[in-house]
Amino acid sequence: MNKEMTVTFSLTEEQQEKLLGLHQEYTNYIFADGRQPFKNVTIEKMFATIMTIGSSHTINNHFDAFAWELSKKNRG
Repeated sequence: MNKEMTVTFSLTEEQQEKLLGLHQEYTNYIFADGRQPFKNVTIEKMFATIMTIGSSHTINNHFDAFAWELSKKNRG
């Protein structure tokens, strides 16, 4: 069974500006038929979606890197 974990990110001003630009582009996106399905998506929801994409691969990479660092420390 999967377990949901929560992480908090602290974004730099540059990252916040980039996220804001992406959000504006995302919410203003118009399909060929005139629909705007992302118009009401919050910046927080969009950020959570972006950060979730590929997260299991990222998590495994971080776990492996941490285990490698621990093994170096344990060898002295």
